[in-house]
Amino acid sequence: MGEVANFSRLLWTTETLRQQEGRIDVEPMADADISIRMRTGRDDTPQVFYEIVNVFTGDVQEVSESDYGRLGLNVRGPVEDDQVNWSEWSPPFAESGQRIELPSPRRFFQLEIALTSHSILDGIRVNTLVVEHSIPPLAQQLIGEISALETPRPLGNKPRVPAGELSTFAYDIRADISETDVGFDALEILTPARPQFREMFIGDPPVATPPDSVVEGERSLKLFFPSQRLTHQSPSALRVVFDAEVFVQSTFFRARVFDTLSDEAPQQVLPGDANPTVLTNDLRVLTTAASVRNLLPFFAVQPAVVTPNGDGVNERVRISGTLVQLQQPVQLTVRIFSLGGQRVRTLFAGARGSGSFVWEWDGRDDSGNPVPVGIYLAEVTADAERERFTRLGAVGVAY
Repeated sequence: MGEVANFSRLLWTTETLRQQEGRIDVEPMADADISIRMRTGRDDTPQVFYEIVNVFTGDVQEVSESDYGRLGLNVRGPVEDDQVNWSEWSPPFAESGQRIELPSPRRFFQLEIALTSHSILDGIRVNTLVVEHSIPPLAQQLIGEISALETPRPLGNKPRVPAGELSTFAYDIRADISETDVGFDALEILTPARPQFREMFIGDPPVATPPDSVVEGERSLKLFFPSQRLTHQSPSALRVVFDAEVFVQSTFFRARVFDTLSDEAPQQVLPGDANPTVLTNDLRVLTTAASVRNLLPFFAVQPAVVTPNGDGVNERVRISGTLVQLQQPVQLTVRIFSLGGQRVRTLFAGARGSGSFVWEWDGRDDSGNPVPVGIYLAEVTADAERERFTRLGAVGVAY
C-alpha cells in the first residue's frame, strides 16, 4: 500500500473446474477448494535477518535483507519471523466477505492462498480477490485495555472475575489521530452476553460525558457520541464503564470504532497501554480460581409457587441458570419431576455451550395436561466429559 490503510474485509470469487474429454470446464461439483490466510505488517519484510559478528561467541546483529544477501555463507546468521512489526498469520478465512481481524492500520500485508484438489481431474480458479480497505484510517492507532473497575492493578496484571457473575469493567482506549485521519464518533464493544452501560468518560483527566445514544445488544455494547466526536483536535482518551458476565477462563473483549458520517470501514482496537493507572495492557479477562471447577454456579427457580389457572398471574415458573468454563457444548437436560421421582415434563434436552439460560414451565405435563396440585422438582443436569453437574429447585403448583 502507498499509505497506511485500515483493512476491513477479504472478498473473493472462485470457480471449480473439471477436465473431461480433453476440455477444462466449469463444474460446480468438482472436488476442489481454496484456503486463504493473511497477515499485516509495518515494514516491507516479515522476516528479521542476522549477521554473525563473532563466530566464536555466536553474537549476531540485525541487518537488512539486501545486506544479508551479500554476506558470506559463514557469517549468515538465522532468519526469523518478525514478531514486532508483523502480525501472526490469521486462521483461514471461512468465507468471502469475512471481516479482517488483524492489526490495522498497516501499510503492508501478505496473503497465503492454498488451492487444493481432491481429484486429479478437478481444480479451482480464483476469479477475483479484493482486500477491502480505507485510506486514510479513522486513527493512526487505537490502543485499549480492560480491567475490573475496582482492581485496575490486579495480581499478575491480569483481570480476574468470577465466572457467570455480573462484573463491572472499565474499558480504556487511547487514540492517536493525525490531522489527515477521519476520526470517529461511535464505539462497539463485543461482550459474551447482554451488557449494561454505566458511564463514559473522555479526556485525561477523564470527564464524565454521556453518549448521545446507547444500544445494549445481546452480545455487544454500542455507544454513539457525534456531539463529542474524537478528532486530532479533541482529547485522545476514552473510558467506558459497563457491567457484563464472562463464562470461560479466557475472554477477549474486542472493540471497534466507527465514523457515522461516512462509509469508512470500522477500525479495531488493539491491546496495549491505554491508561497509565491501569496495568493490564490487555483486552483479555480471566476467571477466578474458584470458578474453574463448577460448571453450574448459578441456578434459580422463580416464583416458588405457580397458579396456572388462566388469570395471568404467576402462570409460569422460570428455571434459569448459567453454564461456565465450557470449551465445547455439553449435554443439558431441564426436567420437572414429582416428589415421588416420576418425570412429568422435559423442557429441554440437547447441547448447550457457556452462557445463561432460561426455560419456563406452564404447569403441564408432556401430554399437555395440567398437573395435580402439589410440590414438584425442577432439575437441571449438565453432562460434562468426566463429571455430571445437577441442580434441583422446588416449585409448588396450586389452583
